[in-house]
Amino acid sequence: MRKKKKKKNSIIIVDKEYFPKREFSFTIKKDGEETYLRYKSFSDEKELKDSIIKLNPHKIDIGAVYTVKVKFNSIIYFFIMDFGI
Repeated sequence: MRKKKKKKNSIIIVDKEYFPKREFSFTIKKDGEETYLRYKSFSDEKELKDSIIKLNPHKIDIGAVYTVKVKFNSIIYFFIMDFGI
């Protein structure tokens, strides 16, 4: 019987441009009504944490990873539609 090799500590290399391209959305309650905030992106984990603390969402959705920063996604879409690219 073969023994399984134990994995040594792994180092994960993450592309620094990956996180700002990730879409987040929050559902918050304000004045008894739910508001859905979509197309949120953050430059780093600290900015995400600060936003969560400030907005106190009761639901957080983690969305797609776009090829551009999320805040530019709709601008590029309308540019493409206007110029037929």
